[in-house]
Amino acid sequence: MGVAVPTLMLHKFEFVMDPDVLDDRAFLRHPKIKVVVKNFGQSPAFLKAWNFTFVWEKELPAKPVYDFPYPCDVEEVIEPRDTYTLDPETTQATAPTPDPIIDAVIAGKRSLTVYGFVSYGDIFGSPIRYMKFSKRLFEFDLKEEWTSVMDYGGYEYTGQREHYDAPNQKWPKPT
Repeated sequence: MGVAVPTLMLHKFEFVMDPDVLDDRAFLRHPKIKVVVKNFGQSPAFLKAWNFTFVWEKELPAKPVYDFPYPCDVEEVIEPRDTYTLDPETTQATAPTPDPIIDAVIAGKRSLTVYGFVSYGDIFGSPIRYMKFSKRLFEFDLKEEWTSVMDYGGYEYTGQREHYDAPNQKWPKPT
C-alpha cells in the first residue's frame, strides 16, 4: 500500500486571538486553538474522532490521558493532499481557567500546553491511525496579536500511531 494509505499531519496549529479579548487574563480564561490537518497520502482519510486537552502545569503526565473524544460525522473525509480545519466549537477549553492558575501562568510559574489526537481510517480496512501532537504556549502578546508556540511532550505525545487499541483514555476502551 505504501503512500496510498492516508497519512494525516498537523498542517497548522495556532492559538486564536479573539478580537474582542483585550487583555491577557481574558485570553487565558477561555483559550481557543485552530487546528488544520493535511492528508499526505494518496487515498481519502475518514475522520473518526479527535480530542484536545488543555494542561496548566510545567510538566505533563508521563503518558497523555484523553477525555471522551469529539466523534466525527461520516461525511468528514479529507481527500488526498487536502486540508481540513477541525470544528472551532470543539477546539477550545471546556471550562474557564480559574484566576489563581491565570496568575501563575502570567508569573511564569505554570505553562499552557495543549495536546491531542486525530484518529482516522482508510478505504483498505487498516487499523485506526492516530495523529498525535503536543504544543506549548511559549509567549504571547495580545497588543501585537501574536503567539509563540513550540512542540512539547516527546514521543508519548506526538507522531503517528497505528494500533488496534486507542490512546490512553478515561473512557472504556473499544473491544
